[in-house]
Amino acid sequence: MADFSNILATRPDFNDSDREWLHHLVVDWQVIADLSFADLLLIIQNGDGDYVVAEQCRPSTAITLRTDDLLGKKLDDSLVPELNEAMKSETSFHSSTLRSIGRATVCYVYAPVRHRGKTLG
Repeated sequence: MADFSNILATRPDFNDSDREWLHHLVVDWQVIADLSFADLLLIIQNGDGDYVVAEQCRPSTAITLRTDDLLGKKLDDSLVPELNEAMKSETSFHSSTLRSIGRATVCYVYAPVRHRGKTLG
């Protein structure tokens, strides 16, 4: 079973400071998910260059759209172009494609996570 620390360990270029930064980020995720009424996914590239879900948080203030556990799962290749663009973005990046999840239509919003000039996820 995948866990956050093991997923981060697939990135040999992440130093202890990078991993600690990401751990500090996800500690407060429940509050952010609740206030934004949104599912949160931390997406990183693993050592093979595939985008995987390193962490997932569901809101307790709204119905989750992501009932399945995505932790450690490789994301669909159709998302790679916009993930690549989001990783290069200086600010949050809104997908130009609306997607259906169950009966809901959603727009993915990506916010690059940076630490000391390096994009981590």
